[in-house]
Amino acid sequence: MILTDDDPMWSRESGGHEGPDWGPDDRELAATQDQLPMGTYLIHKVLVDHPGQMLSVPELIELTGKRFKNAQAVAGTLQGYSAWCKQHDRILPFSWWAGRNGQPTQYAMKPRVAALFRDARNDG
Repeated sequence: MILTDDDPMWSRESGGHEGPDWGPDDRELAATQDQLPMGTYLIHKVLVDHPGQMLSVPELIELTGKRFKNAQAVAGTLQGYSAWCKQHDRILPFSWWAGRNGQPTQYAMKPRVAALFRDARNDG
């Protein structure tokens, strides 16, 4: 499923976000994405390269070259965002939806946020 920036699904995410969101004036901050821990950056790159696409844990594992063994490894690796986002006083740049009835958790990055990171990456 691919979401637009204004899709109501974003408001139904499982994780709460507190603090300023990533915006068009954050290009300089976005350029520091290469400072993320390596595993976190691998997942970050997949989310950036699949804007608005809800990716399940198995899809993330596949798209990162099977670098991660399971859902716990993916979730643990995403903790690498915490210090980096806190340093820049920004919320996590992705959303997540907990799996239900045996379904895997899904992750996605809004297209406008993905574009910010993609453009900052391409400028570097």
